[in-house]
This record gives sequence, C-alpha cells and structure tokens, in this order.
Amino acid sequence: MNNTLLFTQKYLKYNYMEEEPLLKYEAFWTAVMAALQLILYYSAAIGIWGLALKKSIFWFILSGAVLGLIISLLFVSPVVASQKTKGRIQDIMFASSSMWGGLSIIIGILGITVWIIRVIFF
Repeated sequence: MNNTLLFTQKYLKYNYMEEEPLLKYEAFWTAVMAALQLILYYSAAIGIWGLALKKSIFWFILSGAVLGLIISLLFVSPVVASQKTKGRIQDIMFASSSMWGGLSIIIGILGITVWIIRVIFF
C-alpha cells in the first residue's frame, strides 16, 4: 500500500480518538438548531423583499421559512446529524452557516437596496 495512504489512515484514526465523541441526541438537537437558524435567516431575507415590493409581508416571510426549511432538510440537517465528534460538528455548523447564511444575507441586502431605491425614486 502507498505510504501516504497509510499515514493518512493512521492520522485519521488517532485524530478521531482524541476528539470528544458526541451523543446521538446532541447531534440531533444541533441539526434542529441549524435548521431553525436557516429558517429564520431566509424568513427575514425574503420578508424584506415583501416590504420592498409592497406586497403581503406575511406570505413572503412564510415562503422564506419554507425555503429555509427545504434547504436545511436537504443539505444541512442530515450532514450535521451524522457527525460523530464535537469538533466535526462545529466545523460543519460553521461551513453551513457560512455558505447558506451568507446567501440569505446577500438576498436580504439586495431586498433592502431595492426598497431604498423604491422609496427614493418612486
């Protein structure tokens, strides 16, 4: 076998032994909290678009919540719930909130920009 592969396998084996293991309910509740975080982000971001377009804010917030739920159920919660150590779950939570949370912030900032342009010029 390749020496690099053996070193990598040995390193991963010791690395997992050093990290603190996670209980099943901890991984589950962390996944739930990640889903709630994304639901809140997308509800706020798309709710701002309801304000910018002068439509029913309630329906925009509701559609943002559904979008956040779909994203979290498809891409975030299964990955977070399958982690075995606290270090890995922290890394996954940071990555998911950076990737999907950043997208919702961009959507919200674009909505605020449209709302400001609409208030000033129209």
